[in-house]
Amino acid sequence: MAAGEYINFTFSNGYLLTSYYSAAPKEEVEALPKEVIGGKEFMELVDLYKSTPTYQIFKGKEKLWEGDFDIKLNIIRDVIFASYLPGEDPDAVEKDVQTIYFYELR
Repeated sequence: MAAGEYINFTFSNGYLLTSYYSAAPKEEVEALPKEVIGGKEFMELVDLYKSTPTYQIFKGKEKLWEGDFDIKLNIIRDVIFASYLPGEDPDAVEKDVQTIYFYELR
């Protein structure tokens, strides 16, 4: 909880896209009950800091952008894709057909 972790690295058109889960602040982690892992307080911190990835885009050694994106990108090798569009609630409606949206960095 107190450390971030990278979950993906991929290249697209000469750019590097990384994604990672942020670390929870040390004070909040230390305030958790020590005898229980997975309790309500623990899961609230997980939902707050570890459920949405943060993305970074690099060109060479220069970081061009870092931030959150309102969709969760899936990355397999150098293919970047998502199963819903930005602004769309992925759980709003059960779909009979699944559309996959592919992305590349430019």
